[in-house]
Amino acid sequence: AQRDCLQNADAVYEEADGHCVCKFHEHFIVKNAEEQLVRFAYGYEIDVSNGKRSDLRRDGILSSQASEGPQHDMSAHESTLVTHFVASDGRDCTFGGRSRWERSDAVGGISGTLRELLTCAGVTLDSHPAKLVSGIASTSSHLRTMG
Repeated sequence: AQRDCLQNADAVYEEADGHCVCKFHEHFIVKNAEEQLVRFAYGYEIDVSNGKRSDLRRDGILSSQASEGPQHDMSAHESTLVTHFVASDGRDCTFGGRSRWERSDAVGGISGTLRELLTCAGVTLDSHPAKLVSGIASTSSHLRTMG
């Protein structure tokens, strides 16, 4: 049993209490991971009354209207929400084919590729994680293989 188990390079053979176990984990990388779709669907609530909840502002790309006022008596108004994708250097970047999304264009969420999102962040899946954030301990040399 041990010989059969260890024919797989990723296998670990263990014996305990008269039993043997062969464990292995398959590692794989998603083909064309950068082309996977990412969808944003979000909303927000802000309490501008310092925690008293007497003056709230709510909006989001999935709601048809924005609202404001005390929690128990919110009034609705037309949403003017705009989602703007900006790169780390301050320039516009494209996600889902554009950099600015009016709420009316984002009904159901904003979708784009992982590649577009990573480009906005100034990284790729082949970027080294330790070069992006100081102090992280990573055994992986690429974001692609971090899991």
